[in-house]
Amino acid sequence: MPPKRLLPFILPFVLLLSAAALALPGAGCGGGGEQTSTSPPVASQESKTYSDNPESVSRLLKDTSATLGREVSAGAGVHFTMDSTTTVAGQTVVSSGEGDMVFPTPLKMTTRNYTGGPSSPPVPVDVIMTGGVVYTRTAGGAWQSSQTAQAPDPGIVSTYLDYARSSQFLGQETLGNGRKTYHVQVNVDTALAAEKAKQQTSDPVLQKSLEDTKSSTVTLDLWLGVDDQLIYQEKINVNNPATGLSSNLNFIFANWGETVSIEKPCAAC
Repeated sequence: MPPKRLLPFILPFVLLLSAAALALPGAGCGGGGEQTSTSPPVASQESKTYSDNPESVSRLLKDTSATLGREVSAGAGVHFTMDSTTTVAGQTVVSSGEGDMVFPTPLKMTTRNYTGGPSSPPVPVDVIMTGGVVYTRTAGGAWQSSQTAQAPDPGIVSTYLDYARSSQFLGQETLGNGRKTYHVQVNVDTALAAEKAKQQTSDPVLQKSLEDTKSSTVTLDLWLGVDDQLIYQEKINVNNPATGLSSNLNFIFANWGETVSIEKPCAAC
């Protein structure tokens, strides 16, 4: 069973990145900028060994959770690439993107979205997410903004949230860049996650959306560094027959500890 600290870091990121990939627009805003975060270097971690023994898997996830906790506290930056396929109400959006973030937010990225599949004309979208607001801009357009649920504070949420039904150790795997990792799969209790998230917003639209997620199945595959217990790849599979939603997202993380400055696209928004 994953520890209570780990999934609160992951799930807000998944929800926010899903919204960013779909580039939901809102009210317009102008130019300008304001720095919100700059990350310091990441500290080196002690190398440890883990196995498929349940106690060892639990220890691996706890150590990963502690490592992420240190990175969150330090405001560590990380570079990422993303690709996703999401189908809802019979419409499919295929996205690919690349950007930087101060884990778990704020972030800035550029995506290329294909509605109907990769054979359709691509729609490049710039995304900045900070302060509970998503800012998006298509090529040649003005920045648009929309409010989103503020990511729960991990220091508070981690004291009582545990969204996992189960976890499975799938062995050691070497990623394409040669990095050695441990592969762990986590099944998420979406009903519990949604109910806790509903307590943090009064927005009726978000309340309805979160209620709908209770019938979803969510599986996370995590590739955790053998040397430092950081996340280097993450795959999220979401399926909800009740709403007709299915989604597959893949994130690859690199350059943990890089300096990242995230700015709002305009001072007036």
